[in-house]
Amino acid sequence: MFFKKVLCLIAVSSLCLFPGTVFSERFEISSIKPNAVYQKAAPGEAQVLKKLNARTGWEFAKRLSRISGNTDGLGFRYAGTPAGSEASKLVFTAFSSLGLNPAYDEFPVMGWNYRKSSLNLSDPDKISIRVNPLHGTPPTPPEGIRAEIVYVGSVTRQDLEGKNLSGKIALVEADLEVVPWYTEAADQCRRRGALAVVFFIKSFFGSAPNGETFWTIDLSGAKINIPVLNTPVNDGRKLKEMILASKGKPIKGSLVSQIEIIPDATGKNVIGRITGNKYPGEYIIISAHTDAYFSGFQDDALPVGLLVAMARAMKESRYKPDRTILFIAFDSEECGREGTHYSWLAGSWHYAKKHSPLWKGRVVGNINLELLAAKDKDYFAIRSSDTLYTFIDAISRKLKLSAHSRNDGVINSINPWNDEWSLSTFGIPTLTPNFQYQLVSRPDEINTIDYYHSQLDDEHHASFAKYADCARVFTTITLRMDRQPLNPYDLSLTPARYLSSLNQKALNDQGYDDSLKKAAESFALKAKKLRDMQTEIDIFFNSAPQSVRNALKIFFPEYNQALRNAAYTVITGTQYLDWDIPSFQVPYYQEMPIKLDRAMDSLKKGEGKAMLEGFSFCGMSTHYARFLDYSVWKDAYRESLEAEKSSGDLHWGTGRVLKYYDFYQTLERIRTKVSAGSTDFTPEINELAKIKNDVNGHLKKAVAEDAAVWEKAEKELPLKLADRMLGLVKKKVR
Repeated sequence: MFFKKVLCLIAVSSLCLFPGTVFSERFEISSIKPNAVYQKAAPGEAQVLKKLNARTGWEFAKRLSRISGNTDGLGFRYAGTPAGSEASKLVFTAFSSLGLNPAYDEFPVMGWNYRKSSLNLSDPDKISIRVNPLHGTPPTPPEGIRAEIVYVGSVTRQDLEGKNLSGKIALVEADLEVVPWYTEAADQCRRRGALAVVFFIKSFFGSAPNGETFWTIDLSGAKINIPVLNTPVNDGRKLKEMILASKGKPIKGSLVSQIEIIPDATGKNVIGRITGNKYPGEYIIISAHTDAYFSGFQDDALPVGLLVAMARAMKESRYKPDRTILFIAFDSEECGREGTHYSWLAGSWHYAKKHSPLWKGRVVGNINLELLAAKDKDYFAIRSSDTLYTFIDAISRKLKLSAHSRNDGVINSINPWNDEWSLSTFGIPTLTPNFQYQLVSRPDEINTIDYYHSQLDDEHHASFAKYADCARVFTTITLRMDRQPLNPYDLSLTPARYLSSLNQKALNDQGYDDSLKKAAESFALKAKKLRDMQTEIDIFFNSAPQSVRNALKIFFPEYNQALRNAAYTVITGTQYLDWDIPSFQVPYYQEMPIKLDRAMDSLKKGEGKAMLEGFSFCGMSTHYARFLDYSVWKDAYRESLEAEKSSGDLHWGTGRVLKYYDFYQTLERIRTKVSAGSTDFTPEINELAKIKNDVNGHLKKAVAEDAAVWEKAEKELPLKLADRMLGLVKKKVR
């Protein structure tokens, strides 16, 4: 799911989003001293690491990556297909052999199985263009589609002006900065009569230096009812040059896309477990996903292999975990739903929702494994949710890496582009590798961004030595999380980030007092105090006589439960979505009314041009509105434009989506009036006033809800228990 992250980085860098809207990519916390206890090897750690064999995971990944659902030899393990079922069965069998008592968790998915495809030109020359269909798109008729191929640039409304696509195949040179989803590109063409779309990438993904990569991505937005296929850059440019050089003479081709649609298809998560010895009702979840585009060696066969290798090492070393460890191979991470923007993470969302009553306040953390061991990555990095940041940072500072030249430490952020989001939605702290975010390619080498979601994601672009590093690191984290007597949480970081993004002056100017800020500040101070007290308890417990340890243990279950309850309240109460960018809700809305007032003031003065130039509602919806037809744009963003009407089709976005506002037609009318020299913007002022009224309602609700979250979470902090434990320690020491 790396693709969404890069698109958001593109948008954020080129647009003026609201201050504080996006979760910090690196929130600096220089004042936190690492808890030395987290840096010590856990009981049983040395024995497990001695038995850990990265080759076990590597060889398993090779077997998994060879499972293929088509006749072209390109791979694809889609949920709900024979290949997807075979992948789940392979994991189930491995888990069974290790005594993990595996079980399937089945759920409905869109069954889509690619068989083969081709594009053969007949006029003027007989040339074959390599093509590969995108998931969720319909097949061609068995005999194919024979039609003229028309080049349409990046398929913006400007590119399409005056183009007649009726009965034709559209060739798109995809620019991900302007039309990021193939569903939107296809919809633009379909509404103009195109029979099919073939596209190649202009930049970023699938743009390896040799120009030979296919590339694919998941559905987003409208259900697509015309075939959409990708072609490598070399083939796409060749076809483009032929069309432009034809001087109006039609270039015709026959397009075939053989797809098997599987009604009532079923995805299969696979769950194995090692039951906890001390706290069997507490859980640690280690996860990866079995489904893949192409062979998916790094994304995500290697991580699934690591689940097998870790479990084998624990079993062979006779490790008895304190808490129940769940090994989950999720299905349908890449794709699986249709007709909704939120089409990915179907398997993890289904499982997390199903088990949320059991899990609530009982899962210590999730280690979600993605994109391991890229050969071209010289650095090692981890991305962690706020709650686990201090714990992971302490471990990271003492890492001994053999194959990576540098350790970039820990970034505290979370995103909805891999399975961690489904789990965090239900209040579970998460962490995941951060290898995928090195965006700069070296000109002479293939970089991860070039082969992500392409046929080049194979064994040859991964490093076994780096995989061995990853295996040791994430096994170590798992064991230390399990062995910590007190859950290794720090709840002070989320309110710190929240406060840094809160514009109190803007709120005051709109009549709000400081109650929300004071509630967040009060929680932050007490959470920090609790973190420091817990560190002191950890240190005392680690070196205390057995009699003191026994006395303290009595308090641990109650303390940990209260701590997890508070974490649940903070995580579930502060995690919202600006489309698919994590956001706090009050910081999202807080400046909108003021900016609308400024826009309306300019219009009242007849200054339409100044209003357009200074209009700062440049979130991703209005950004892409410049390039898409209104009907396409509205359908693509309907979940955010109609957030209050959210239904079950949002899946992991349900109840999390912050509202977008439809300025599209209003701005178009203002531009038209400015061009005509008109200064009467009364209708547009009235439209903006209605939007402001709606924003005020959302802001008022958000302020009340956020304040309630901080107040509730503060009451749940186990400060009194921590104080009693410290008092007991000091009494015993004396």
